[in-house]
Amino acid sequence: VPHAQLGAAYIWWNFVEPESRGDGFLASAFAVAVHHTDETLARPGLEDPASLLVEKGIVDDEGKIRWHEGLDDFLEFAEAKLGNLRDPREMSVWDVAEFALRLREWARGAGVLELHRRRLQVAAVHSALKVCDIRAAAGRPGPEIRGELVKTILEGGLL
Repeated sequence: VPHAQLGAAYIWWNFVEPESRGDGFLASAFAVAVHHTDETLARPGLEDPASLLVEKGIVDDEGKIRWHEGLDDFLEFAEAKLGNLRDPREMSVWDVAEFALRLREWARGAGVLELHRRRLQVAAVHSALKVCDIRAAAGRPGPEIRGELVKTILEGGLL
């Protein structure tokens, strides 16, 4: 399930598009979109996430997204932390397609120094996301995660 693409599109749709808030939210959306680089950097994950959602059966015949049954629990938690959020059930596959277009424009449509500033923002958010993901994975059953960097992350050496 392409949860990174859906999460990234929701960040953009909820926090950026309604009020044109700016680079911090776009950098966060980009970092989430590329979170699983094995799937996302290759097309269609980043270039055309709407097609990926359709291919995976996450979109109904009317273009509405089929959300996980735990959506209400997530919204309750998120609204307690962030305040009033837009209902993800109102987001469509067309919003996801628009997100991909806007993100490409943001990632490519500036001067060299500005593009580097944006890439550094994405890298910072992406690094924090990876640390959280490694810590969460270490708590789940499965193969043990090894390596000196992972050990440092798990012991709180980076964040």
